[in-house]
Amino acid sequence: MKIFITGATGFIGKLLVDRLARTEHEMYCLVRATSQADTLKELGAELIEGDVTNKSSIIQGMSGCDWVVHLANLYSFWEPDKRLYSNVNIEGTQNVMECALETGVTKVMHISTALIYGKPADQPFTEESAVGPIRFSTYAQTKYEGDLIWQVGTGYFGCRRYNLGEGDVSNALAFCPRDSPGRDRGCEVSLRVGYGGFR
Repeated sequence: MKIFITGATGFIGKLLVDRLARTEHEMYCLVRATSQADTLKELGAELIEGDVTNKSSIIQGMSGCDWVVHLANLYSFWEPDKRLYSNVNIEGTQNVMECALETGVTKVMHISTALIYGKPADQPFTEESAVGPIRFSTYAQTKYEGDLIWQVGTGYFGCRRYNLGEGDVSNALAFCPRDSPGRDRGCEVSLRVGYGGFR
């Protein structure tokens, strides 16, 4: 399979690319001009210069791919221009979703964060719990709003939420078109990613 990856230079992205390099899958990674991406290239990934705020670069990299893993996000405690959070975490997510629909990929995995839950009523809480009414950072709020964009697409995309294990990447929304062959298998693939790889 040809897999398009955003956020491949991040902590989780690097681990994912390293794992995929041991499979027969082909990797196409969207990277910014300022990114340190030599390791990705050494692992056999094809690099596409751009970012999630630039739809033409997404289309360029995603065209011809079968699956998408969307990891890119802006995670920081503070930014002088708070609009950057929205640009990446909300609008960037929408761009990836729209490009996935336009290019006809069959599976998309969107990585979220436990921080979207804020302080939910359930203690302890799971991915099935309702989110709390307040999120405690701009990052968490914009990630939550980005998740809602994906959920709007459930008229075309099937959606399941999985716990991927400990750490900030505690849930994922796994999508594949309702009429695609092996739709349920696609969601199972997304679950396995959390524990070490595509199959």
